[in-house]
Amino acid sequence: MTLTFDDLTAVAGGTLNEYIDLSQIASIINRRFYRQGLNWAVAGFKILSAPASQAFVTVSKLQNTWVTSGTWEKSMRHWLAQQNEAIEAAGAQSATAAFRDFKILMDNQHVIKYNSAGSNLNLTNLIPTGYLTGEWEASQIVIPNDGAPGVTNEYVLKMYGPSDATAKGMVEGYIRSRSVPQTPDPATPAATDTSWLAEMINVGDSEDSVLVNAQYNNRQLPYDQDDYPGAAGNFAAVQTHDMEYITPTTIGGTTRLKGGNFPCGLIKITAVNFDSEESLDFTLQVDLVPGHHRGYLAETMVEM
Repeated sequence: MTLTFDDLTAVAGGTLNEYIDLSQIASIINRRFYRQGLNWAVAGFKILSAPASQAFVTVSKLQNTWVTSGTWEKSMRHWLAQQNEAIEAAGAQSATAAFRDFKILMDNQHVIKYNSAGSNLNLTNLIPTGYLTGEWEASQIVIPNDGAPGVTNEYVLKMYGPSDATAKGMVEGYIRSRSVPQTPDPATPAATDTSWLAEMINVGDSEDSVLVNAQYNNRQLPYDQDDYPGAAGNFAAVQTHDMEYITPTTIGGTTRLKGGNFPCGLIKITAVNFDSEESLDFTLQVDLVPGHHRGYLAETMVEM
């Protein structure tokens, strides 16, 4: 229930970005398979650092919204349908990978770490100190006729950020697959002289002004019509979950950050070292919550 990550270092004056996949870790330490598509509960975080440390630590996650849930489910179902169609056409049902699972990345920085690690998630994500790893590969989608007839390319998926040569942006794809709300909606009736609003209150000559206010104020959507949160230009980034300063007055060198729910069990840890001469060395502990999903408190992303 407590995950410990030792020997984390932010160089002097530098910034450390690390990623955690709770389903991957739970699979490793329990020696059984946990799918990434879970919304995990975390009780809290604890950071142990040297007494003289000066830093700023942020815990981030996938945005806790229906857009994230809808994006994940639609992307997952398209990935699964594409694979199932190919498997059925080839008659290869018996050869399907035993631990086939839909696995995504968080953002552009996560993709950069993944590519620099040779497309190896075991080297991309943090693993608790002392544990051996197994196979944990990011899911790939296949795009036929990609830019030209006969050209087929494969891409990993990231929740936020624009599509590029190696990864497709999931929120971006979700937006382009859906129609937008009608605005204004509903349309104003053609006849207004029999409005019951006008009959309720005798406002005399000011009735026209009342009707103008009723008809034309707040006719538009209270949010951007075209771009969802998570899309380019509309907070296309992970959601800040909590943040804390580490200072020389931090009691016992212990810094705590709050718990919460983490969609897909993905967590981003950012540590900014304010000390221009000394590195920030720290240990991170993540406390999970007991529950009924194979020992942990978690629910499927479909139920998010």
